[in-house]
Amino acid sequence: MISVAQWEREAIAEWTVSALAYKKVQGVYLGAEPYGYRRENTKLVEVTGQAEIRVKIVAMRDDGLTLQAIADNLNASGVQTKRGCQWKCQTVKNVVDRQLAVVPA
Repeated sequence: MISVAQWEREAIAEWTVSALAYKKVQGVYLGAEPYGYRRENTKLVEVTGQAEIRVKIVAMRDDGLTLQAIADNLNASGVQTKRGCQWKCQTVKNVVDRQLAVVPA
């Protein structure tokens, strides 16, 4: 027999999944804004300068450049991350990976 606490945990999990699925259908973006976007209410809107850099990063990766080479190129060009820091391999990887997952509303 399922205890009340276990049933409650399972019910909450189902409600959460259902609520997040509903928000996704409504076009609400949940989570931190990817590079090249900013949040307006619950929607993502492109940031012009960052969007161009994001496209450049993806193009360099498609051309076969390593993540480190892309980071070095951006740092040498004086381009800063969203937080104003220097680029690192992981930051470049995050931009490339999230580019594939983001569909702005």
